[in-house]
Amino acid sequence: MGRLLKAFFFKLKRDLAFKITLIIGASMAVLTVVIFAFMADGKALTGPNMLFTSLSPIQNYGIALPINLISFICLEFSQGSIRNKIIAGNSKLKIYISLCVSGIVYVFALLLVYAGICTILGTIFGGFDLSKQVILVTSLIPGFGNIDGVFLFKYIVIMLLIYLMLCMFATFVATSFRTIGPSIPIVVTVILFGFLGVTVVVSTNPDNEILIALFRYLVPFYGIISPTLESTNLVISDIDFIGTVICNLVWSILFFVFGCLEFKKRDVK
Repeated sequence: MGRLLKAFFFKLKRDLAFKITLIIGASMAVLTVVIFAFMADGKALTGPNMLFTSLSPIQNYGIALPINLISFICLEFSQGSIRNKIIAGNSKLKIYISLCVSGIVYVFALLLVYAGICTILGTIFGGFDLSKQVILVTSLIPGFGNIDGVFLFKYIVIMLLIYLMLCMFATFVATSFRTIGPSIPIVVTVILFGFLGVTVVVSTNPDNEILIALFRYLVPFYGIISPTLESTNLVISDIDFIGTVICNLVWSILFFVFGCLEFKKRDVK
């Protein structure tokens, strides 16, 4: 396993697409900060607001992360790297686990650069004052709301777990099809329709507790719209937080297990 991960990090250092994506992420972060500087007379440009916005997996760069991961994994097959690892005596289980671990590192490294630059620049120009309102761009609530440390902690945990689930899902799809062609459309479609579907259903049935409970524990993307506004404070209820954590962990485990089983039973040519 150690050799497989070492080989991944060596390849990652030399991967041109990864470097280009890092540059694009840094550029998009700067552009996002510039856009927010002109929103709401500059009140939108704060550290907490940029962190809140940049972590969303349905914003442009967020969607691009699993796409880049798919491209990286599919190249492992097209370039014969997977076949060579098997010939070298590595088990398929170890190879798949290394792909999952590598995928997590790949995605979270890109996310760290984008969200980090957004947050740092937002803090430099607008401060990191939790008493200031953030613009609500990832929930059903329009306008602004106040946040606190508890909300920010819950939100960050939820977003990171959603990205973890997306890593497991993208790895599962990429290793199943082994080509970019069908893999990227499948993942993008699931992300967009999953998010839009839960948004439409929840927004049109806000008082249906049974439906909300089903979405909370069955649909990973529910966590993106789980924040609610109480008075002027943005909150994530304990039940929404726990439900979303459980949901994303379960889906991550399922994608990992199904991916292992699928990878083990298929020939790698």
